[in-house]
Amino acid sequence: MSPAANEESPLEKEVKNKKSEGFIRKAAKLVFLGATAAATTALGIATVGTTAPLIAGAFAGGGLIGSIVKGNSLYETTTKMLRDYSVINTIITPIIGLGDITYPIVGGWGAQAATAAGLNPLIGSVAAKSTYALTAYNAAFLTAFKGANHLYDNFLNPKGIVPAIRENFTEEWARVAKVFAPGYLLTANNILTLPIAGYAAPVFALNAPFANYINTVYPPIPGAKQEKQKAPAPAPGGMVPLPAH
Repeated sequence: MSPAANEESPLEKEVKNKKSEGFIRKAAKLVFLGATAAATTALGIATVGTTAPLIAGAFAGGGLIGSIVKGNSLYETTTKMLRDYSVINTIITPIIGLGDITYPIVGGWGAQAATAAGLNPLIGSVAAKSTYALTAYNAAFLTAFKGANHLYDNFLNPKGIVPAIRENFTEEWARVAKVFAPGYLLTANNILTLPIAGYAAPVFALNAPFANYINTVYPPIPGAKQEKQKAPAPAPGGMVPLPAH
């Protein structure tokens, strides 16, 4: 066999080229995230109706604008948008379900405490649910978000998911509590929609674009002191424990 026969063709060299490997991986991720966005849209609509894609789209749109403002590449901007959209569609149902179960319980505790103290039970209920929304419930949301984000960023490979959830958890918990405060406080107290141009828009669909824009352009700084209160630590399985009775 002649030496020329052993030489690699230009196409073979290009396939083995690191740049080509990177291109193929990026293309694969775009295809994967596109399919994920379609699948999670169907999932969200099947479980909570149009609320899921409305909130997911609003959240992803805010991140898209923020990513452009920040000067990220087209690939980074696109993958972030698709990933954000898919993550919210995925976690919206269990997060809404968690609120449906726990808000009445926490509100009942607050009402009982207020009554025992000689106060209006409604004040106690609102205070308890609002505090819970900004602390433990917020931590549950962030845990679910970071976990799903890791899965979609790694082609559903769960390896490293716990360290990914724990990374900068306190800083991000404090930030999310701030940017989502309007949505948390309103929905915690059963104000789920607001009238916009004759349409009852989900509160979180109105809050989400601003929240994700801020978080994208001004991400929380690791180790920075953002809140005096310590964030509840995420459990190894992902969710945070509910407040003790």
